[in-house]
This record gives sequence, C-alpha cells and structure tokens, in this order.
Amino acid sequence: MNRKGMKAVIMTAVVMTLSAAPAAGAGISSFESGGSGCSNADADVNLTMPDDNTLKVVLGDKMKAVSGRRFCQLTINLDHNPGRTFGVASTEIKGRATVKSDDEASIRTLAYFQGSSDQTDSVTTFTGRMKGNFTTVIEEDDIIWADCDSDRALNVKVDANTLGTDDASITVRRFSYQLVWKDCAQPEPEPEPEPEPEPEPEPEPEPEPEPEPEPEPEPEPEPEPEPEPEPEPEPDCSGFLSWLRSECR
Repeated sequence: MNRKGMKAVIMTAVVMTLSAAPAAGAGISSFESGGSGCSNADADVNLTMPDDNTLKVVLGDKMKAVSGRRFCQLTINLDHNPGRTFGVASTEIKGRATVKSDDEASIRTLAYFQGSSDQTDSVTTFTGRMKGNFTTVIEEDDIIWADCDSDRALNVKVDANTLGTDDASITVRRFSYQLVWKDCAQPEPEPEPEPEPEPEPEPEPEPEPEPEPEPEPEPEPEPEPEPEPEPEPEPDCSGFLSWLRSECR
C-alpha cells in the first residue's frame, strides 16, 4: 500500500476510536533501533507502551534532516496473549519543519512484520512556505496483522528527507502507533469419522417358477368306418341267350 504525494495537514488535536478490544497485559519484551537518525542508545530512542493500544517513540536530536535525509528503524517484540494478534491501525508523527517556497520536505513511514511481504508504506509531503510544529496522522486502509502461528517482531521505519536550499529542514521528535487487536481463529476440530455403513442384506433368492403343466395329449381321431362294399348288381338274365351265362343258370 503506497500513498505518495499526500499533502501534510497541520492539526492541533487528534481523536481516534479503535473498534477492537486490547489484549490484557500486552507489553514490550525487547526492541532494537538504528539508523542515521537514531542509535541503540537510550538517549536516542525512548520506546514506551502506555496502554495496550499504543506504542510511543520519543527521539533525540539526531532525527533532524537538513538538506538531506535522516531515518530511524526499530525492531519491536511484544508480549501478549498467545490467543490474540495485533496490527497497526494508524501512525501519528510530531515534529517541526522549515520549508521555503522552492523547498520540499517529506516523511515516509513503513511498517511490516518480520518474515512477511505485507507492509504499510506512506509518504507525507510538505511544500510551500512553512515554519513551525506539525502533527500528521496516517490511517491505514488495510491493516496488516501479526501471524498467529509464530512470534514475529514488528519492524517500523521513519524516514525524513528534504530537497531545496540549505535552509530546508524537518525534524521528527516523536511518533506513535495505534494498535488494534483481534482473536486468532481457533482450529476447527477434526470431524468425527463417519460410521461405516452397515452392509446391505443380501436379497432373498426369487423362488423358482413352478413348471407349467404339460398339456394333455389330444385324443387321436377315431378311424372313419370303411364304406360298405356296394352290392354287385344282379345279372340281367332276361335275354334270349342269358341261359348260356353261368350266373344265370
């Protein structure tokens, strides 16, 4: 996330409301600092956590950029409830700037958790004639969160830079981070194994069909009676010579 080209807004008071509840007993376990605008000495960096939602850094005299650049980087480890995680919701920077009409001064803020590629990266630019104290607040649209599965340090960096005449300068006196908290997602319980389905009963064998009765044999047809032989015609013995015939004798 990169919001370069923002104009600075000079404010006298900032009121912020955080929606997430803090983690009870959060505190700083250790931190390291270094850069051209600070060192690891107590005189250069004073890091405190006045409440569970605020990290406050007060810098020494080194964080003043005059016609050049100064930066300070911190690596912060927090103690907190392992069931919760936190993210950076906003950054507030207080300082003093001297800028003429042809000069430009800028403040860049960077925050990320160790081992993560997600980060916040914002630039606030001061142009035109200005001389005096300033307070600028950068609110994060997309909050990055510490990993719930491991203890990762928070790395923050503030970079002050000036362009223009030798009279241009910008000093960061203090900055603070507003934190938000949320519960880590609890691992879902492993689902109970589903009971093995009971084996389906084997189907009863279908009864074999009864054999169809054999058809009764058709009765053989009665033989037709043989026709009676026709009687032979009686011989005609009425003729004159019929007596010569044997059958007429």
